[in-house]
Amino acid sequence: MSRVRQSTFVVIMVGMAIQIHAKRVFSKLDDLESASIVEDASLVVEDKLSIDFAKKRERVVTLVKKGITHLNSVGPERAFNDFLSNPKFVDGDVQIFVDGADGVVYVRPPVRDDIWLDFSKYTNAHGINIQELILKKANQGGGWVSYEWDGGYKESYVEKLTYKDTAYIIGAGWYPISRKMAVENFVRSAIAYFNKNGGEAAFSAFSNKFGDFIKGDLYIFVHDVDGIELAHGQNPSLVGADVSWDEGVRLENEMGKRGESGWVVEKWRNAEKHSFIQIIEYKGKKCVLGAGYYPATNRDSVVDLVKSGVKFFYAWGREKAAAEFSNRGGDLGKFISGEQFLMMCRFDGVVVAHGDNPDMIGQNILELKTPIGRYVIKETIEVAKRGGGWLKYRWNGALLYSYVEKVSDQDGDYFISNGFYPRTQVQEVENLVTSAAEHLKWMPLEESLYVFGQRSGQFIHGSYHLFLFTEQGRCLLYGANHTLVWEDFKDYKLSDGDTLIMRMINKAKNGGGWLSYASRNSTRWVYVRKMKKDGKEYILGSGFYV
Repeated sequence: MSRVRQSTFVVIMVGMAIQIHAKRVFSKLDDLESASIVEDASLVVEDKLSIDFAKKRERVVTLVKKGITHLNSVGPERAFNDFLSNPKFVDGDVQIFVDGADGVVYVRPPVRDDIWLDFSKYTNAHGINIQELILKKANQGGGWVSYEWDGGYKESYVEKLTYKDTAYIIGAGWYPISRKMAVENFVRSAIAYFNKNGGEAAFSAFSNKFGDFIKGDLYIFVHDVDGIELAHGQNPSLVGADVSWDEGVRLENEMGKRGESGWVVEKWRNAEKHSFIQIIEYKGKKCVLGAGYYPATNRDSVVDLVKSGVKFFYAWGREKAAAEFSNRGGDLGKFISGEQFLMMCRFDGVVVAHGDNPDMIGQNILELKTPIGRYVIKETIEVAKRGGGWLKYRWNGALLYSYVEKVSDQDGDYFISNGFYPRTQVQEVENLVTSAAEHLKWMPLEESLYVFGQRSGQFIHGSYHLFLFTEQGRCLLYGANHTLVWEDFKDYKLSDGDTLIMRMINKAKNGGGWLSYASRNSTRWVYVRKMKKDGKEYILGSGFYV
C-alpha cells in the first residue's frame, strides 16, 4: 500500500493584464483595437484550454533575444522605455524585465513600482533570494530559473549582456500551471519552510490537515532513510510509524541514501503515482521530503468511476455495492484508484459507503458546509435529482470538481459521487473567482477592492489577478495597477466593432462563461460570472493568455 499517504452594475474580472493607460505610447486603444472576440459556445473544460508549454517557452526566449538585439541597437535608456511602452515587446502575459548586475531594477512590468529598487536584498515569502538565483543563472551563460513571485511560481529565461562596459540582466517569464509543476513547487515551498523554520516546526506544519501544506489532494510526506515517518499531511497518525515495508518508500530511500532528488514512479491504490522528492538532513540523518500526483486522473476518469459504480449498484444491489465501494483491505476494491474513490449517500444525508474514510459510514452529513457556508451535500443531492452532473466548491484550500449520479432501489434514493482537483489555467482562474466571490459575500465592497489589489495578498497569483468595472465601463480595480482606477473603458472598440467590456458584461448577465479574444500578440481566455451584493449586481471573472 504505497504512500498510505494519501443599480450600480459592476464587472469584476481576473488578470486580463492589458498594460494600458491614457496618453501612453502603449495605450489601451492600441491594445484593444487589434482584438477580436470568439465566444465558446460550450462549457469550456480543462482539456479544451491547454497551453503548449514547449511553444510558450520558445516564445519567451524569442522575446528576450529580441530585447537584447534592441538594447544593443538603441542603447539602454531608449530600450527600457520601449520595453515598458511598445507593444512589440509584449507577448500576452510575457514582458521583458531588466536588472543591473548589482541588483537595481530598471524595467519590471506590468507594475512599475519596483523601478530603482535594490533587488539584491529581496527575498520571497519562503526566504529565497531571487536576485541570487537570476544572477547565478545569467553568469552561467543564461537559461531558465524558477521561483515564487507575486504569489505564483514564475519560470523566467534570463541572459547577461554588456553594453559599453555596463552589465545588465535581461529576461522574461511566465507562470506555468500543471499538476506536475504544482507538485514540484509545492515541495520546493516545503523545503524553504523547513530551511527557515527547522525540522520540528516544519514537520508539525506539514502534518496539520487544516494548514497551509494541504492543497486539495496535495500534501507533504517526510520519512528518514530507515523508513520512519516524520510528517504526513494526509494521515498524521503515520508519524512515528515504520513504513519501510512500503514499496514506494523503499524506492525513495534508495535514492535518499545516494543523495538523489527527483521523480519516482510507483504503483499506489491501483494507480500509477508520480512523486517528486528532495533529500534533506534532520538530526544528522538523510530524509526524504516529497509530494505526488496521479497523471491519469482527469474528468473522464472521474465520470467513468462513478458510472462503473452505478452499473455495479444495479447489477449486484446496494449492500454489495456499498461493501465494494468501501473496500480498503489488502486487495483494494476496483472502485479505489489513486486519490479517486466513491462515496454513496442516502438523500437524507446518511453515508452508506465511503472509499476514503469508512469511519464516515452511518454518519449524517446533510448539514456539512464548506468554509464559506455552502451546504455541499444538499447541493449534491439537488444535482443528483436533476439527473446528475458536475458541481464545484472549495475544499481543503483548493477547488474540487465533483461528479454525481443518482441511483435508487426499493428502499429509497441515493447519490454516488467522485471528484478531483484539476490544476490547470482554467482551474486557477475559476479558483480565484470563487475565492473572490466568497470574500465579496462576507466583506464590504471597499475592503474587498483593497484586498484584491495587494501584490502580496491571496488574490494575486503571478499573472492572475482581479479587476473590476462599472456597468458604464469605469475601472474600479485593475490588480495592483492603481494607475488605471477611474479610467473609462466603455468606448474602446474591437476591430470587429464590438466593445470588449460590454461583451463581457452581456456574457455574465446571460449566465456567465468563457470567451476569448486576440490581444497583446496572443490569445486571451476570460471567464465571467454574476453575483449580487447589498442589492447591487456584480460580475466576477477571470482570464489567462495561451
